[in-house]
Amino acid sequence: MESKINKGLFSVFEREFRWILREPSFILMTIVLPLLMFFLFISMFSAGVPRDIPIGIYDADKSNLSRELTRRIDAVASVKITTNVTSLEEGKRLITQGKIYGLVYIQKGFEKNILRGLSSQVIHYYNNENQLVGGTLYKDITNTIRIFSGEILHNNLLKSKLSESQAEAVVEPIRVNAHVLFNPYTNYMYYLLSGILPTMLQFFIILCTIYSIGIEIKKGTIAEAMEYGGGNIIKVLSGKLLPYTIIFSLMGMLMLSLMFKYLKFPLQGNIHIIIVSTIIFVLAYQAVGLFYIALGGNILKSLLSAAFYASSAFTFTGITYPMVTMYWPAQLWGKLLPLTHYLNIIVEQALRGTPVDITFKSVFYLTLFLLLPFFLLPRFRQLFTDESLWGDWGSL
Repeated sequence: MESKINKGLFSVFEREFRWILREPSFILMTIVLPLLMFFLFISMFSAGVPRDIPIGIYDADKSNLSRELTRRIDAVASVKITTNVTSLEEGKRLITQGKIYGLVYIQKGFEKNILRGLSSQVIHYYNNENQLVGGTLYKDITNTIRIFSGEILHNNLLKSKLSESQAEAVVEPIRVNAHVLFNPYTNYMYYLLSGILPTMLQFFIILCTIYSIGIEIKKGTIAEAMEYGGGNIIKVLSGKLLPYTIIFSLMGMLMLSLMFKYLKFPLQGNIHIIIVSTIIFVLAYQAVGLFYIALGGNILKSLLSAAFYASSAFTFTGITYPMVTMYWPAQLWGKLLPLTHYLNIIVEQALRGTPVDITFKSVFYLTLFLLLPFFLLPRFRQLFTDESLWGDWGSL
């Protein structure tokens, strides 16, 4: 009995694998496009933080101190002064045209006021349409100006015969000792790529699951698959999906290797939990794909429904917006996404070093998705055996 089951399962597996090799579109969907997307996003975010953001400078003072401040700002890694403008209007126009993202305006009398012990103002304009770019410009340029201002005050206090410690106390009467947890390098790549790469992978998993089974129902060749599987629905589904499980699990391992070996993501916890969860993640989205096949009346409806489900994943997982601040319907929808639980595992084990017994909760929720196909077996029996459904399954 056991040998017959194995024979049926692996007969379907071999048939499916040969079909993948004969179909360039499946090689494209399972290997070429995932690899292309991985390397595209990695190259996009490999710097970790925005660098060389073009800004303009309007130095109306043209003094030694204003030139030194300009040099300090240009030395910041995230900033690159590409334009010296001659008026405030010109600088604002360049921001509007998208040629620069910010403008630093050093007013006339900057150095004279400082030497007299008076306050001088530096005005900074920045484009905040992209909050990452705008926030980076605001933080880095403001900090540079504050440090420069503090140095001037510190030197002035020393000239008034205060001791070094007294001068420092006047410049900074309250010292802030901040500790950055879980992402100490404040690297945007750690934050974003850990969500984007699995999000891309889920699209391809669902797409291949729906298309590989849907196309057989449409063409009526599912009858042949049933013969290979001995008429057993579970063996047919398992045999057809197993090649993609292997391929996408390997893609998942490649994703982890790129993250932890090449990109040097921090790994504070247990890598084995992440590896096992990645395989469960692949199986969970195959289960979701089966759900949309059973739900849809044809390939197109199934793909469109699944695309809507998958496209919302990145928004509702808590990566772009904290889930705890969402209204309860949004939180509920987020929990119905395997990606949410998988990303929790990545964050807990890679960044936080959370104890395994706490992470097991997310692993458990992720595993629950694997039960979904068992509730759909009657529907698949109908789709695989009712010839009246086959021809219409590929139409609108």
